[in-house]
Amino acid sequence: MSFPAGDRLFRSTAYYYRMFRKPYPGELFELQRTRFDLNSSGILLDVGCGTGQLTIPSNSDFKSATGLDVSGEMIDEARRAATEVGVENVEFEVRGAEELNEADGPVRLALFGSSLHWMDIPSVLSQVRGITEAGGGIAVIGMRSIWGGDSDWELAVMDVVRQFLGEERRAGSGRYSEPEVNFEDAISNAGYSDVESGEIPCDYTVDIPWITGHLYSTSYCNRELLGDRIKEFESELRGALLRIDPSGRFQWKPSVSYIFGDA
Repeated sequence: MSFPAGDRLFRSTAYYYRMFRKPYPGELFELQRTRFDLNSSGILLDVGCGTGQLTIPSNSDFKSATGLDVSGEMIDEARRAATEVGVENVEFEVRGAEELNEADGPVRLALFGSSLHWMDIPSVLSQVRGITEAGGGIAVIGMRSIWGGDSDWELAVMDVVRQFLGEERRAGSGRYSEPEVNFEDAISNAGYSDVESGEIPCDYTVDIPWITGHLYSTSYCNRELLGDRIKEFESELRGALLRIDPSGRFQWKPSVSYIFGDA
């Protein structure tokens, strides 16, 4: 599949990404901690870290952590988020996964949060495996988007998005398609063992301002894509949601997926 360069894919989204992405559940970090015997030593490498939604909450399980992203806007927001919560053992760099090298290792855990599908999967996994220490591993994490949900309100949101941006799911200026590579197989092929996958159910109460902000954090419905139709879009979205529930409040149950593999 072909996408715009990563630094353009989420252009205009960074602020919304930091403010309107729900936090990952504590259960995920406990599973990660137990699986990889994390004890505040070793190094975390978060590849495609976005605004640090996984890097920052994981920091206490490592001696230090580094988050990489090709978007300077995302990295600026990640640094801002770390400063706000007083995290000092995390560094963020504007750098792509394809630029990894031996100097980045050895790492205890290589982490991908909703990012691996944007990359050259076999190549990046091979590079990461080469700098992962024995006893460490890899974690590929994802939270389902509103797109793909099947509740009444999620279907209504997608109808409005399609009305403004077309039937196919966007990926910046391109179109999104699922990766042809199965993540579990790719992780095994890269040399990781005992590959395990699972899901953690989540349940959030969301409202119309949050739903709108969340859409603006995505590659398929952000403010740059909407251009001069933002006000029209927001009016149509609000009307569609209020017709479903006049309170403007909804339950969102996206679930978090994880894949773990040992180095």
